[in-house]
Amino acid sequence: MKLSIYLFRDDVTELNGLILPRHLSGEDAFQELQPSQPLPFEVRAFVQPRRVKPPRWVEFLSTGYSLSHLNLHNEFSSFVLLLKAQGRVFALTFGYGFNTLDRTKLEPAFGLRTSLNALDQHGIRTVDTRNIDLVTRQRRTHVNVGSPVSTFDINVNLDWVRFISGKPVDDSVARSVSGSDSLSVSCDCGLAQLGTKCGQLLALYLSETYRQSFAFIDFLRPLRKGDPFLPQLEATLRQRLAERSPNQLAIAYPEIPDPEKLAVFRLSGHYKHVDVDEVSLEAAYRFMDSYPELDWTSDNIWVVGLGGQEEPVTRRRPLRDYLVCEVDLADGVFLFSLGQWFRAKTDFVEEVRAEVAQIEDLTSTLSLPPIHPGEVEASYNARVASEKGWLLLDRGLLHFPKTRDRIEVCDLLSPAGDFVCVKRLKSSATLSHLFSQASVSAQLLRRHDWYRKETARLIGDRWPAVSVDDVLGNARFVYAIPTDRAGTLASCLFLFSLINLVDHVRSIRASNLGVALCKVGYEVTGSVNGPGSP
Repeated sequence: MKLSIYLFRDDVTELNGLILPRHLSGEDAFQELQPSQPLPFEVRAFVQPRRVKPPRWVEFLSTGYSLSHLNLHNEFSSFVLLLKAQGRVFALTFGYGFNTLDRTKLEPAFGLRTSLNALDQHGIRTVDTRNIDLVTRQRRTHVNVGSPVSTFDINVNLDWVRFISGKPVDDSVARSVSGSDSLSVSCDCGLAQLGTKCGQLLALYLSETYRQSFAFIDFLRPLRKGDPFLPQLEATLRQRLAERSPNQLAIAYPEIPDPEKLAVFRLSGHYKHVDVDEVSLEAAYRFMDSYPELDWTSDNIWVVGLGGQEEPVTRRRPLRDYLVCEVDLADGVFLFSLGQWFRAKTDFVEEVRAEVAQIEDLTSTLSLPPIHPGEVEASYNARVASEKGWLLLDRGLLHFPKTRDRIEVCDLLSPAGDFVCVKRLKSSATLSHLFSQASVSAQLLRRHDWYRKETARLIGDRWPAVSVDDVLGNARFVYAIPTDRAGTLASCLFLFSLINLVDHVRSIRASNLGVALCKVGYEVTGSVNGPGSP
């Protein structure tokens, strides 16, 4: 028998109020059943005996065919069993019974954690992951035989495990287990033994065996609707916006716009709008000050990128999707991104920040000039190359033979071997394009003969008297980030960026190449900046 089981939070002690009221009344209401004989646990059962609906395709085909006389209908039944075992409340569902549960009262990731504790570490069959970057990537990896976790190529810094399945160590638990929020088990278990089975699964859920191979699942967790921390977090975010605070709050682009198509960004709401060159926190605050009747929390302030003919070149999104925020509470560090809150494990946060603090900082050594207000990165790179006599490689893409791949070695290259990649902090909170640009280039420089020869050619053409071998031998990739925030880059980057940075730094170092940081300031002028100015 295959069972789908949910666990309610530990503050849920009664079997009442766990099914949404709308499912207990009306034409298709669930009906409560009484057991025909006593069961060895506290229990309530609800059934939806027969729900009849026409298939979705009937309406479509009815425009060309007469189908009424055929009485085409789908019939299905659903069931929910609520029970108490070992002092905790569980739900067992069949059919569409899971739709009736009040999900705000459920224990998140019950099925995932129980499965991780139960699984044979060499018997994993399927893993679903989702990355934590602003550009979301979801992936399911399935293998035809049970395998260890290393087979699934999980990036422990950037990936969440969302679902896992496989064979458990103890076959008395089940023949197979899988889980995310709910737990699915295939086992031989009668109704009278269900309380004992739930107690066995609860013990697995409370175990910490998973930390041997999957400790990273605790690093960052999305908060569910109804989480007790959400009211405080939302209130903190609202307060910072109301105070127009720049602290631990920034704008991040949910998608990177095409600079060739983008003319302006439009902030709008209730038939009012303003166009800006860049969506910045300052621009958002100016718009909110001009139209105080607009409330960002109700999604009535929108952002869209427009082309030269005012055609949209990005998706229209609420301003909320552009906000990135970090909140430090006594209970941990919380992150807001893409309209969702996440909780970060404290020791993980400390470990990431400590690792970034150890990255070499070349801010004073390279002494890169400050960026001018409103200056785009391409103009800045050209100016630095001219002032310092460096090789300008920005937008100078190398085209791989026989493929369509195009790679930018870096933005600026010094004769000392500093491969400088530049990206403003305000352009994207995660700076994912910048981080990947350097790590991909570093790997190719070490592992791809054609790429290395082409890079050597560029160096030789620019500096005929310089030893190309010396430049490549001393290669060091430098992340140069213009920002007006106080402190070192290690202290002013958001945690999402720090996590991403650590992963790419490790990749560069694995290629036996150096890596460093360099903070670029903003030029201070007495002029009043326009809406799109940094």
